[in-house]
Amino acid sequence: MASNDVDFRALYQSSLKLTTSVGELGIPRLEKRLEQLDDAGASFAGQPRFQSTTSSAQMSQLQVENAMSEEMKQYYSVVRELNSSRVPNTRSQFELARYFQRLCASNVSISVTGSKWEAVLKCWQLVNDMLVGGDATKPNAAKLAQREFAGVRNGSDETQRKLLQHRFAFGARVFLENQFRAFMQETVQKNNLATGGIPDLVSTVRAFVKHLHSSRYAANGSGSNTDVDNIWTIVYYCLRCGGDQEAVDLVTSLANASDSDSPIDADVLCALRYRAHQKSLYEDRNANPLNAFSKQFPAEFDHLVDRYHRLMSSSIDAVPVINPFERCVVNLLCFGNVNANEARIMTTVEDYLWQRLCFIQRVATTCSSSDSTYTIATLSRSIQKFGPTHFEGGVQPGGGNFSAFLYFEILLITQEYEKAIKYLASKGFLLEAVHFAITLNHYGLLECTSFSMGEEDQTTVDLVRLIRQYIHGFQRANAAEAADYVACISELTAKKELLAELLLDTRKFDVLAGFTNSTDGSRTRGLYDHLLKDEPEDEVKELILSAARKAEARGRPHDAFALLKSAGDIEGVIALLNSQLSSTLSAPRPEREEWFREAKEFAEKWMRFPWVQAIANRLARTAAIAFQTLLNISIFLEMFEKQQYEDAITFVAELEVVPTQNSSNLALCVDRFLAFDESVRQNFHILLLGYMECLVRDADRLKSQVSGEIRRAGVGALREKAELLVTFAGMIKFRLPSGTNERLNRMEAMIY
Repeated sequence: MASNDVDFRALYQSSLKLTTSVGELGIPRLEKRLEQLDDAGASFAGQPRFQSTTSSAQMSQLQVENAMSEEMKQYYSVVRELNSSRVPNTRSQFELARYFQRLCASNVSISVTGSKWEAVLKCWQLVNDMLVGGDATKPNAAKLAQREFAGVRNGSDETQRKLLQHRFAFGARVFLENQFRAFMQETVQKNNLATGGIPDLVSTVRAFVKHLHSSRYAANGSGSNTDVDNIWTIVYYCLRCGGDQEAVDLVTSLANASDSDSPIDADVLCALRYRAHQKSLYEDRNANPLNAFSKQFPAEFDHLVDRYHRLMSSSIDAVPVINPFERCVVNLLCFGNVNANEARIMTTVEDYLWQRLCFIQRVATTCSSSDSTYTIATLSRSIQKFGPTHFEGGVQPGGGNFSAFLYFEILLITQEYEKAIKYLASKGFLLEAVHFAITLNHYGLLECTSFSMGEEDQTTVDLVRLIRQYIHGFQRANAAEAADYVACISELTAKKELLAELLLDTRKFDVLAGFTNSTDGSRTRGLYDHLLKDEPEDEVKELILSAARKAEARGRPHDAFALLKSAGDIEGVIALLNSQLSSTLSAPRPEREEWFREAKEFAEKWMRFPWVQAIANRLARTAAIAFQTLLNISIFLEMFEKQQYEDAITFVAELEVVPTQNSSNLALCVDRFLAFDESVRQNFHILLLGYMECLVRDADRLKSQVSGEIRRAGVGALREKAELLVTFAGMIKFRLPSGTNERLNRMEAMIY
């Protein structure tokens, strides 16, 4: 060539003409090398959040891909539907918690009693009730959007934050009431108890109380049936299962009866009505809260407080005198003592929690009083004093030990979401911990460790680490599924970082990142484009390039090469090939041939198309010239090692990078050399020495095969080429490796 223009068509043709096929050259298949270069992903606990550190000794064990279990696939179906439902630049309205609850419910119906599914279902029911601030099964339950509560949780408005805490506390209370109602109804049905003509809540409570009373006294062989129809017992259990309005209606009907001698006076009825009204307002998110009972009905409140004090002053064992259910009801109505414990009535952890949740009141801020001071934080501190071991039990009826879900449930009720997730994961329930964490984070309730913080503390959950730990076991066999989980991370920087790591861990480049068509530069989108639909396409491309940079920095140039092609980064591909060709030209033949094959294939399949040539000439001219030159040096070395000396001399002459005919282009060749990229200049001595040796070998051939004038002319022409080469080497202003010029001079002298 007479100029520095990059003639890629000529390069393509010459590489086809002057090299043999890849198979004939004996280059190992690239796929084999990729398996050896695999750094299989590390055990996540205790490792850096993103970098993999598995040793080569562990690699063989990880070659067998771990697939997702059937249970994992069921959970994943919900995550996939969540991501599929997303609309760009719109907050998702997907009912994530409800879908997980339905999933568990469908498994409970086909599971044995006491299965893990039952324990997990309760937790999902609790989460749903807390999220909507009431009964999530009602048709008018609130519809929630993605990050629904993030603004309030992270904002500075303390009033709004307290209202949100009250909402969740009320939802937890409704959950406990519904659980008890279901237990009560199941007891009535299982024992075929008579409920009278109309099977309403009060008749069910009466049947339950009768059964409970007879069972309790049958156990110790004493007592009578005098308490079966006691109004205080009926009222208490109506309240306990959420029937506040039913309790009001029952007491009102008794008070209006002409022959009634009800022990419940007007003060109690007033408090019951207040409680029922307050509960109805809790279920309406837009309703203004009531004043505290003590402020709105001060006289009735004082009467109830006095009554409670009188009840408490009597001996707790004076059953004939003091009805424990009366004491419980009055305590609830006047908010007397949150720590009151009627051992004969409050027999479960749920009873304990329910009573305390009843003391958490959402009242008008201007009218707070002593009966509205108990908070969820106070309840949480009380629970923390016990610790998890207090609630953890033994083997369940179904044969498993799922008591961890009880303490997890308690932590959710006390709104200690971060502690709940970390506790559940620490007990080995990683699958459940991940999906509860994803759900809580989806609605903006989980305080996650920020990407810049690095390590989690007591108040945060490292969701990135948790998800990576979960997907590590199946990401190679189920790369798309793993990517869907990563997409659930809300912090964009961390999400992109982990998606880049997933590319490197799985090597499913076409599936995840898509690919660029070599013919026209159009890009076929991958899964990442779908998962990052809120982001412009350039951001997805930058994510792929980030993964490529990581791969190159970690000594995985083949992965970097594939990713750069996926992104259509022609400049990056050429720069990488230049780096690899430059570093392997003097390497052992198998390593050099591997990258020669990659470069040759890229030249054949990519660089003959106009869009690639345009980028190379406009944006990467110097690098493209270097690529052409390095590839040509590689072609020359192939010919040299096959002892095709005459063809090699002809090939170098066609390149016009060294003077080969006469001194007329000597200065031009020097200028071209100085304009070369550093990757070419530092390897140019290989071409000089190889070309000189070809001249020597060809001279020896002539001397052994011909004689006379033909021999003298042929050897003389070769000597002129050698002299030009020595002169050229002396003129270039570049420090060649030590001994290069001396070797050139010695070989020149051998041509005579």
